[in-house]
Amino acid sequence: ECKRLKQEFDRYHVPYILKFSGSGFHMNINDEYLPISNEVEKYDGCEQFVKRLKTLFNFFTLDTNLYDLRRCWKVAYSLDTKTGYIALPLSDAEFVNFSYDIVKPENVLKMNVMNRGLLKRNGLAGGFKKFCKEYEIW
Repeated sequence: ECKRLKQEFDRYHVPYILKFSGSGFHMNINDEYLPISNEVEKYDGCEQFVKRLKTLFNFFTLDTNLYDLRRCWKVAYSLDTKTGYIALPLSDAEFVNFSYDIVKPENVLKMNVMNRGLLKRNGLAGGFKKFCKEYEIW
């Protein structure tokens, strides 16, 4: 499912960050690209966005329960204490060739990730809005 959504985001030039969280894949789109600016509307809008994606693409594993006050966005390069894996931002090649071996702490240390950042895909400013308009999401 993440691969399918990544393909669509890439096709529409959506700027996003792709990260393995320690237990699953997460995609983040900075709120500056959202079609609204009110904080409460952003929260509600993002929840509806994810639910619409799940329906549109017939996703089964997309987590739509991310929008509660107890959830936190895991900090990149931090340790997931439940799984022992690193929350690692992924390059396109790392995503395509994903293996749990690359997110083991000892292997991340060997990767020389210093100053690598979040690996944000530099899409177009209007890419996300175009995606939303095309799929009638927002």
